[in-house]
Amino acid sequence: MDMFNSALVADKEDRLNDWIIDYLHQSGDNDKLAKDLIRQGKFHTGLIDYPIDELDKLLGPDKSFDYYEDPTMFEHRVNTMVESIRNGWKPAPLVASKIWSEDFELHDGAHRAEALRRCGILTYPTVFYFEDEKSLDDFFLSISAMKSSKLVH
Repeated sequence: MDMFNSALVADKEDRLNDWIIDYLHQSGDNDKLAKDLIRQGKFHTGLIDYPIDELDKLLGPDKSFDYYEDPTMFEHRVNTMVESIRNGWKPAPLVASKIWSEDFELHDGAHRAEALRRCGILTYPTVFYFEDEKSLDDFFLSISAMKSSKLVH
């Protein structure tokens, strides 16, 4: 089973957090984030189809990003993913949080998000992590309000 579908199964079976941590330790190659989420990300959502452009990207090909990556390497990785997406590949879900910032930061999936955007995919399954239950509850209230306002207009 591919990463995307195994994440969907984990979400349905209420074990998405374990799946994300395992993914970050293995395929995601992001041990630091996995350890930080174990310590501070006790509250999380399931997969939510969320607008990619509303997530602050931390990694990118210019010096304005928190984590700079050489533009040639960044483009190579993204272009490889774009080609794979066009051939039917579905990337692993994105991982975002508000634990260390006021805004939603994309902590895992910068290359995937950019490749999806270039393929015209505007929303993608994302799991969100929060430091406390109130922040998680507020997030769900904001999503409900957003859906309600779209239905009214």
